Amino acid sequence: MDAESLSCLLIGVHGARLLVPCGAVVEVLPCVAPQPPAAGAPPWLLGTVLCQGRSVPLIGVERLLGLADAPADAARARIVVLASDARQLALLAAGVPQLIAVERRWLAADDAEPPPPGVLRRVRLPETTALIPDLAALAAELERLASAGG
Repeated sequence: MDAESLSCLLIGVHGARLLVPCGAVVEVLPCVAPQPPAAGAPPWLLGTVLCQGRSVPLIGVERLLGLADAPADAARARIVVLASDARQLALLAAGVPQLIAVERRWLAADDAEPPPPGVLRRVRLPETTALIPDLAALAAELERLASAGG
């Protein structure tokens, strides 16, 4: 790995791929049923899962992005726990994330239109496009929901 590349995880969800830096990854867990979310939670908040003794909110990326829900194959699905500042959040992945080296030049925005909610930017990789989630915005929204009691 040189100074011109970053170690990242490519996370597949139904209908999209997410790209996150490895430094943001806390843990990749097998798929487990989450504890249900509080009443009135947005549909993309699937509930909470335990990671290292902490309750972590689980986000359904398809719902967040307005994509069609697809049934999760529990044998293949994974929960990717990420850190944004002091807050942890988890994303439901359709399968095992792929470790890739990303050249910095690939990280230029590829947005013909504004990215969807919860996404910092869309990028074009050599073999696919990917969405970089806005972890800070997602963490702030989760914090807002927690303080509102939802």
